[in-house]
Amino acid sequence: PVVFSMMGEILTASKLSDTKRLKEILAMVKSRLLIRFQSSGHTTAALRAMSYASPSAKLKDMTNGIEFYRTVAHIEENFEEEKDRLAEILKNLAEQLFRPENMMISYTASRKGMEGIEDHVEGLKKSLYHGKLAGGACILHCEKKNEGFKTASKVQYVARTGNFIDHGASYTGALQILKVILSYDYLWQNIRVKGGAYGCMCGFGRTGDCFFVSYRDPNLKETIDVFDHAWEYLRDFDADEREMTKFIIGTSGDLDAPLSPRMLGRRSFNLYLMGTTFEEVQRLRDERIDATPEDIRAYAPLFKAVMEQDCLCVVGSEAKIADA
Repeated sequence: PVVFSMMGEILTASKLSDTKRLKEILAMVKSRLLIRFQSSGHTTAALRAMSYASPSAKLKDMTNGIEFYRTVAHIEENFEEEKDRLAEILKNLAEQLFRPENMMISYTASRKGMEGIEDHVEGLKKSLYHGKLAGGACILHCEKKNEGFKTASKVQYVARTGNFIDHGASYTGALQILKVILSYDYLWQNIRVKGGAYGCMCGFGRTGDCFFVSYRDPNLKETIDVFDHAWEYLRDFDADEREMTKFIIGTSGDLDAPLSPRMLGRRSFNLYLMGTTFEEVQRLRDERIDATPEDIRAYAPLFKAVMEQDCLCVVGSEAKIADA
């Protein structure tokens, strides 16, 4: 009961006009974002590059990335002029978002822990905002910018991104194998071993968004060149049964790790939000286990097209970015 009461109070009774506290929160958020950009520049660069073409990535950048930082910094630096408008925007947002028709509950417990949950949910529902809403949709327009963000660091975080679904492909279990092959063979050998970067990785999402990124990388142009030629590695890829089995086992270690109740609940909720069925999970598992070198080679022309989308973002040394 206390938890549900607290949630209702936070969502509907927070003092959004307390400008002294708002200024403290803005300063804290700005500081934390700067620290994160410097320590996790690879995720920052990848998200920013994906925002050039992906509406969902653009929204995430506007609410948790570089665009969000710029908004927070502007309000904090011009706080006296912005504080009343900020309080009004927050109040309007709360009334639009925290409504019964928007509410979803994900609750993970033993059967005994589920007893009485419906009454608490109904109580929370009644405490939310119920007034009329003005109509209108939020439409996000993406724009390719290909930016370099200069820092005092001597290392780079280099990201290339694109979307494979835009080129007619679909998300399959073989992509999970492809991620392991690229990350631990091609990218590792060329960016980590030869290039001297601390790390390198790639990822392929169910929406088709994909990225290649380096971590604490002394290079810039050389790394972009490695990303650009990944498709040639895929075109010529070959592996015997033993090697393919090793790649498949390596993938399974990440996907089939034991989960705590909290992690199980979160995964269940994510699958629900994405509309993913058990049958689809099983299909991806089968495609992963049955993946062949031919499946990997088939992605070569696709990733050539993805790299030709030319979405690029770098966070790193001022001198390196200027030279490039």
